[in-house]
Amino acid sequence: MLRGKYSVRTIRLLLFSLIVTVAIILAAAAVWRSTAFISEDAVVLTIDDYPVTVQEFRVFLRQNKALTASYFKRKYNADPSNNFWTTTYQGERPLEYAKQKND
Repeated sequence: MLRGKYSVRTIRLLLFSLIVTVAIILAAAAVWRSTAFISEDAVVLTIDDYPVTVQEFRVFLRQNKALTASYFKRKYNADPSNNFWTTTYQGERPLEYAKQKND
């Protein structure tokens, strides 16, 4: 098998390295998963002292998504991308614009 080509020490070192690598990947995945999801009941903003939850805000965003995307496309020729909602276009951010449309 591998013993003829590699020493026992080398095999043990490779096995140890593999185990450590897998452990690091699993730990990173666990940390990412625990922080990637926010509770639906978490408060994301307050309007007139009224707390707005993630669930309520998602409904609100769905209602204003097309309006906001259209506005930024017409005014700044901005196409929706991964960073669209947090990108600033000449001092305006789509996320802030969508929040203001609820007023």
